[in-house]
Order: sequence, then C-alpha cells, then structure tokens
Amino acid sequence: KPDNAVINVPTLKEGDPANITCTSTGGRPSSTLSLMVNATNMSSIAITTTDYKEDSRTYTIQIVLNASAKREWHSMNVSCFQLTHFFTAHMTEKETINCRYPPSELFLEKPDIPSKLQDIYHRVNDFNDNCSLQWTSDKPSLLKYRNPEMKTNVKSIMSILNVSVTKEDFGKEVNQKER
Repeated sequence: KPDNAVINVPTLKEGDPANITCTSTGGRPSSTLSLMVNATNMSSIAITTTDYKEDSRTYTIQIVLNASAKREWHSMNVSCFQLTHFFTAHMTEKETINCRYPPSELFLEKPDIPSKLQDIYHRVNDFNDNCSLQWTSDKPSLLKYRNPEMKTNVKSIMSILNVSVTKEDFGKEVNQKER
C-alpha cells in the first residue's frame, strides 16, 4: 500500500512558477494524483512524473502544478486527491495558498495651486506583499518633523504628507516610493 500523498504549498509570487506539489511514495500499484484548487481539478495543467524503484518494486508519483501563480489564487484552498486501485482513496488536508502580489494601482496627486501649505496624497491599491510607503526629498528640511498620515486597510494605503513651502523651495522635490 502506498503512503498517503503529501502536499507541499510554498509561498507563491504572482507570475512565478506555482511549484505546488503532491507526492505519493511506496506504492504498488502506482497511485493517480489530482491537484484540486477550491475543488477544481487542476491536473490538466500539471505535470506528473513516475519513478519506479527496482529494489523495492514500488512507485513514487509526483504531480506539480505547471502554471504561473495568479493573484486570484491568494487565500484559496488546495488539496491532493490520491487514487490507488485496490486501496481506499485519500484526500490530503486542505492547505491555503499564500500568493504575494504587487500593487495594481499607484497614484500620486500633484498639488493644484502652489501655496505655503500643501497636502500631498499618495495611494497604493490592491496589494498584499508587505507594501509600505516612504517619503524623501532633496531638501530634507521639507520633511523635518513631518509624520505623514497613513490610512491602511487589508489591500490599500493612503498617505497624506503636509508640507510648508516657501519660494526658496521652488524646484525642490518631494518623492515617495513603495517598499
């Protein structure tokens, strides 16, 4: 009888190979494995390999999801169904997919009319990759003692920086970058 299938679900990154694997060892006869994402059989886009060990006369079967990771998979469940003739079928425990992905929208609002006090808005939407914002300037005094207001939720950040400018600041830059 083969060992129960074991599923391996690494942290994924959008666009990279998924590398979700399911392996069954020690079987005779060999097992048939199917990868299920939210109860959808993904075996048609998976690669299955079979290794026969002559000394023990047993098979090791592995199925690997052959697709690029998609942001839509984040938080979905994946499991592996194992079927071996003459033995009871086995379904692995469900694992949750963690797929990291970058923001889909970045927005920096340019001030309308130059004045002494400026609110500069920056928004980052639809991300889950430990994103953060950092303000920089070629005139550090513009940012001195400034604590930008940050509003966050699960998938977005809004940062508001209030700066006081003078005519000597003309041509100076205040920048923001995502980390």
